[in-house]
Amino acid sequence: GLLSLHEFRGTMQRMVRDGCGMGWGALPAGVQDGVTGFFAPVYEHFLPGWLQLDAELAAALGKSGARVLDVGCGQGKSSVVLAGAHPGAVVVGVDYHDASIAKARLRAEREGVRNVRFEVADAASPAAS
Repeated sequence: GLLSLHEFRGTMQRMVRDGCGMGWGALPAGVQDGVTGFFAPVYEHFLPGWLQLDAELAAALGKSGARVLDVGCGQGKSSVVLAGAHPGAVVVGVDYHDASIAKARLRAEREGVRNVRFEVADAASPAAS
């Protein structure tokens, strides 16, 4: 992750200087993996508790058959954590980046979480159901 970020530094400097941006899919895979790894502990340790702060949301997630759509799920860590914390729910993670969705599917399989699925979809019109 850090080596990829260092190698990508010139491109990032040009983006900032020129006032343009780029999508997740344009980042090197090592940077994507590094960002995912950086935020993984936040999802693991804080996400389930944050969701409990909203009593209505917590009650809905606690019901069997609850459905959750995680738009822009990237490599799926947040979706897998949500599904693991709410085994009666069905979580669908969507992202436009097919390589990230492939990694998300592997993550769910590796972690043994079965109530989550991942689809390639654009956030402007996620077709997940």
